[in-house]
Amino acid sequence: MKQIFTYQNLLFFIPLFIISSISLIDMYYIKELSDLYQYHLVKELLWLLIGFSLIIIIHYINLHQILKLSPYLYYFSLLLLILVLFIGTNTNGSSAWFKIGIFKIQPSEIMKLSLILYLNYINNKSEVIYLLRLVILSVIFSKNIKKAIKITILIMLLICLGIFVFLIIYQPAYLIRILGSTFTYRLNRIINLKNGYQIDNALTAIGSSRPFNIMVTNPILYIPEAPTDFIFAFTVGNLGFITGFILIINYFLITLFLINKKHLIKNSLLTIFLFQVIYNLGFNLGMLPIMGIPLPFLSYGGSNIIIYFMMFAILFSKDGNSNYNRKNNQGYKGQHYSKALG
Repeated sequence: MKQIFTYQNLLFFIPLFIISSISLIDMYYIKELSDLYQYHLVKELLWLLIGFSLIIIIHYINLHQILKLSPYLYYFSLLLLILVLFIGTNTNGSSAWFKIGIFKIQPSEIMKLSLILYLNYINNKSEVIYLLRLVILSVIFSKNIKKAIKITILIMLLICLGIFVFLIIYQPAYLIRILGSTFTYRLNRIINLKNGYQIDNALTAIGSSRPFNIMVTNPILYIPEAPTDFIFAFTVGNLGFITGFILIINYFLITLFLINKKHLIKNSLLTIFLFQVIYNLGFNLGMLPIMGIPLPFLSYGGSNIIIYFMMFAILFSKDGNSNYNRKNNQGYKGQHYSKALG
């Protein structure tokens, strides 16, 4: 327990406590928007309590043992992603959840955790296999891959991105013909990202917010998906834009914690965490296309909250820091680490 609540780790736990507290305040008042949200406060509190408990429990597990299980977790996650297409619960036109009683499980959230662990596990295997299976770029640059390979990958990615942007701007019809008719809708959301009921109400709520509200009896404006995707707009609109600044500062502090943390999975976790925070804030402020990306530790949702707690809990697991030092500071070789895993 002592090595969890150290002075350095307070840079994570204090912001986490503040963000979680604001989330609970949001869930208390969000029931005013709809009767569908009347139990969100109780559920959110339950998820947070489970999450904090997981940090303590996972702290006692050796990182070697966790990584050994990562291939099984990864393939299990793939199976869940396939099954959810056939037997998943349809919500807003998307079959992305399994419903068990009053609870829902989102396999894509489980995949985030399993992918981080699995990529760091195969990071110590063959470079060819690793690169073929790679989807998180941060893991590439945490491995001692030759500089020429890194440059080649970046050039290929930039060329592909350039071609895609060119087609969007100058040949959208051709791009739609390649990717199918369903791409039209998503393309229009990118091109006309500020047009829409959701974003209009979100921007109105943010723009008309007061500096600070401490009591909210009637939310100023209905925002679709307010507990999840648009929780930031709801928070600012009803608790004040100072609360919004407090949230941003605390996300920044957690990012600093991840940057300074010495652990094998920290680069992968930093990439996922920072991407979700930036993208969610981006579409809440009308600067990015709307996508179903929750804001970590603030948005409602059991799968999202628990998986994020588990990912951060692994940062405090046994031997993660020592193996990071051996690998990055003392030239610790991947094949030796693989043999250690077993």
